[in-house]
Amino acid sequence: MPAVLDGEQIARLVPKRNVETWILCLNRQPVDEVSDYKASKSDWTSLIRSAAETLRLWTHSAGLPGNCIGSLRSGIEELKRLRSLIALRSGP
Repeated sequence: MPAVLDGEQIARLVPKRNVETWILCLNRQPVDEVSDYKASKSDWTSLIRSAAETLRLWTHSAGLPGNCIGSLRSGIEELKRLRSLIALRSGP
């Protein structure tokens, strides 16, 4: 993937393995980016709301917890970058 330019208003959120890994991580469950968690649950829908809330909290915090996996950490940094660009464009 080409690098995102400084002024580009786009965030690329790409899990290393699959999005289910992020959902579990955001629900504070220990995961790694090698294992396949996709088949570990039958009802992923029940975890989405709490994962989204954690994502919101983590994108507004100065630091991320140590258990935040690398690809999610990168995605959150992208979201923070995009939020700051939007804030700059919106003005005071």
